Amino acid sequence: MDLWHELRGRPIFPLELAKRPPKSVARSASLGQPSSQRDFIASHLTHHTSRLVTELVRKRYLAQRLTVFLTLKSFASRAEETRFDDPNANIFDFSRAVRDAFARLYKPGELYRGCGVIVTEIRPSEERSLDLFGKVDEDERNERLMATVDTLNRKYGNHTVVMLAAKAVAKRKKGLRFRLPMFEAG
Repeated sequence: MDLWHELRGRPIFPLELAKRPPKSVARSASLGQPSSQRDFIASHLTHHTSRLVTELVRKRYLAQRLTVFLTLKSFASRAEETRFDDPNANIFDFSRAVRDAFARLYKPGELYRGCGVIVTEIRPSEERSLDLFGKVDEDERNERLMATVDTLNRKYGNHTVVMLAAKAVAKRKKGLRFRLPMFEAG
């Protein structure tokens, strides 16, 4: 019935001139086979976090709420949620929140089959509010860093530049070009 009105010139749905941000963005995957290795699972979470922040930066979005989840071998899930004071796409803030949530979620000896990160309360980066303490400048510098990493990975192939903490997930190439404290380029 709505289509009938629309075809006769009576608008039913308002015209959207600006693209609305998604309600959530998630990055997750199976671990391949169940594992209880803390470093292996943490490496996957770091990889997912890096991919998630890269997408936020690429699409010029900020997120205020982050959820980290672990899926047990039995397919039951555990989740921990973090709410940032201000929306951002800062890899360091996200990594710290993921690390802290993982520390609370992980139970030694249990087998995990998957993990992931989800962000909600997403808004365009143009809606960022300014601050007096330089946090916005720091966030913008870190977003430029992630944009540069994304550009390099798009140009030279995925996993060319990866977070060192996600090294177990990235496929290693033969020749290591250089190593920085946080990134490795292969």
